[in-house]
Amino acid sequence: MDEEQVGRDGFAFDGDWRDYAPIAFTNLLLTIVTLGIYRFWATTRTRRYLWANTRFIDDRLEWTGTGKELFVGFLMVILLIGLPFLFIQFGAQALILQGRAGLAGILTMLALLVIFYMAGLARFRALRYRLSRTW
Repeated sequence: MDEEQVGRDGFAFDGDWRDYAPIAFTNLLLTIVTLGIYRFWATTRTRRYLWANTRFIDDRLEWTGTGKELFVGFLMVILLIGLPFLFIQFGAQALILQGRAGLAGILTMLALLVIFYMAGLARFRALRYRLSRTW
């Protein structure tokens, strides 16, 4: 990236794929070996590399987040959102088998509305997390 373009938008990236390749291959291998559990720590390593090689008006960015934070957040989502929706799904099917299809439809529509709300909330919280861990 030339200096004229850096002056216009303020951002520049100095990394090289040769520097990132060992990180990417290690992350891939460890993610496969741990059946996906290492994904959170791999994301942290990738962000540290990308942030460290990104300049904004002559200052380097720094990623201060940890893989443990991402993993705990994932577990919270599974427990607080995943399990209730699992019970709602099986509850709706049980209501249909009992002949209460209308009540099951209302329950399913409410669950769908909550999912749409949670998707927007999740995007906001993810952006907020990334910005709060960037220096």
